[in-house]
Amino acid sequence: MTHPEPMSEPGGGDRLKRTRRANGWAIGMGNSPVTGRHDPSAPVVRWGFEVLEDAQTRDDVEIEVLALDGLARCHAVANDHDAARDLFDAADQLMPSAQHLINDADRIDAHHARALTAIR
Repeated sequence: MTHPEPMSEPGGGDRLKRTRRANGWAIGMGNSPVTGRHDPSAPVVRWGFEVLEDAQTRDDVEIEVLALDGLARCHAVANDHDAARDLFDAADQLMPSAQHLINDADRIDAHHARALTAIR
């Protein structure tokens, strides 16, 4: 899997690129081979951590919340419920700063992670 180049573009467009990168990661997560899709060491999960780190570096709280939620879902599916809870709890803590950009309905991965950690 190739990863998009770091995003910085003079004159703007960075937010759109970051959003596309996060969305590309989410699509990759959903379309990766079943054998590695939710393995915390799988390349797509490592890419998720790269998206998270990039969002944290840029103070992009919207992408940070969505990346944390996606990673929480990966860990929940892999039955690593403690890590999943830590990740979606971290995203929950950021929501007051992100609620002008996203709402609870946008956090699909968090909903899946919560459901998986509640029933297992």
